[in-house]
Amino acid sequence: MTAESAAIGATVIASNTVVQVPSVIAGTASIAPAFVVPTSIVSSPSVSAGSVSIAPVSLAPASNVPSPAVSVASGYDSDAQSYFAAMSGQPDSTRKGLLNDLVVGLKADGVWPSLDWLVLLASHDEQSARLNAIIPSKAVAAINSPAFTPNLGFTGDASSSYVLFGETLGAAGKATLNSATIGVWCNQTGGTLTGLSSHFGRASNATPQATIRPQGSSGSSDQIALNDNNGANFRQSTGTRNGHRTAVRLDGNVKQGFFSGARVFNSAAVAVVGIANGNMSLLRNDTAYSADRLAAAYTGAGLTDALVAALHSRLSTYLTAIGAA
Repeated sequence: MTAESAAIGATVIASNTVVQVPSVIAGTASIAPAFVVPTSIVSSPSVSAGSVSIAPVSLAPASNVPSPAVSVASGYDSDAQSYFAAMSGQPDSTRKGLLNDLVVGLKADGVWPSLDWLVLLASHDEQSARLNAIIPSKAVAAINSPAFTPNLGFTGDASSSYVLFGETLGAAGKATLNSATIGVWCNQTGGTLTGLSSHFGRASNATPQATIRPQGSSGSSDQIALNDNNGANFRQSTGTRNGHRTAVRLDGNVKQGFFSGARVFNSAAVAVVGIANGNMSLLRNDTAYSADRLAAAYTGAGLTDALVAALHSRLSTYLTAIGAA
């Protein structure tokens, strides 16, 4: 029996032949073996996932009895199924399995319920790359044609192209003034940059801010802002903008920065100003644009160290499997 369906071959029944009908299990229902003699009435099962219905069949001597095809549930998580259903072009079964593992894993870790957005930009096609896995009826928009590379993500042009969420940080409800998280995964840098690159920001000169801006110069620092107007230096750069960066606010004074799932910055002196204003964007912060390529981004409520580490691990497993880490 395969994951999709299985069939039991036909059996030829002659007079006085004893036939043991197979036990079929689907969900919690089963059909016990039965004995067949000439002209017996046999309940030939029609099986669907999780239930069994019985259709009587009359058998005469030497009849060919086709056994029923058994359909088995896909086994995908319901939220993963909703995500797949929103895709205009379906990924293959291998990719679906990887995505399902990601969803199930984030739920098991306790991360999934805290997220407003999870955009897996490294996807099999552009339409699916723009979907919000948490609420698939929502999608980001590709503005001024950022380059999309299947299975790798979106790349900016450093001048006008970017990805737009179409809503503010607090619009979906889980990210709030004193509890918020933003994060982005970069898997390729574009061109030479000696300053800050706008990976996560806003599409206008709105304040307060929610930004992640890695540094292109070795020895200088990446910066983050989250519900404030202070672009705090949170990590000394090695000169590369690749990697997974997360900004977290857990209360009105503490702002934290994470790299590859590990906390590298903690500020107890950056008070909130207000929930970040302006439409959230990727590859843009106000008038500054990026030429880097992004593979994933997310927003939500404030995550603890353990939850950020779990999110990094799950994203790393998925992106590595598809060659996008």
